[in-house]
Amino acid sequence: ASLPDLVDRLSFSDLLIGSLPEPLSPQKGIEMMEFDENLKVELVASEPLIADPVYFDWSSDGRLWVAEMGDYPMGIDGKGGSGGKVRTLRDADGDGIYDESVTFLEGLNFPNGLFPWGKGLLVSAAPDIIYAEDRNGDGKADFTEVWFTGFREGNQQLRVNGFSYGLDHWLYGANGDSGGVIRSPGRDLEVNIGGRDFRLDPRTRA
Repeated sequence: ASLPDLVDRLSFSDLLIGSLPEPLSPQKGIEMMEFDENLKVELVASEPLIADPVYFDWSSDGRLWVAEMGDYPMGIDGKGGSGGKVRTLRDADGDGIYDESVTFLEGLNFPNGLFPWGKGLLVSAAPDIIYAEDRNGDGKADFTEVWFTGFREGNQQLRVNGFSYGLDHWLYGANGDSGGVIRSPGRDLEVNIGGRDFRLDPRTRA
């Protein structure tokens, strides 16, 4: 342990009973980072605005969308209950730091990817890819629709996830080595993605 500020010693018995060191404060976390002198790291959001973040992206209006996996690894109730969320963050006073947080969508099953699309948002949460939209303007989703389903659930760290927007206007995702036979409710579509990743066209749902 030649790095006393970065290494903590714990006995095996302490690990077994969950006796872990307290987390660093957000500011202290930044102070522990090492980066090129020509770069600058700034804190834009932390607890209590967000919790358990696993993925984020921005929409064209400047909002930050965050997928939170608060149900990892045993479920929100310790029995597999869905407890994931998507939050939107806004910088109301324009100082570059987010100061408003709204729960856009909740009750998700281990959400791990999102993509702002159209008037709403696509979310990967096996076994589904869901489209959600706020239609009454209160900042919370009041319309949801399953666009694709059939992704195997399995290990939460190996599930369907995404998304990357390609130059061909398709969204690319990874199946996380879980696979599945994918269907689109109400449409003639069935694709086995065992051993494959995937892409989808959000304009046509191909």
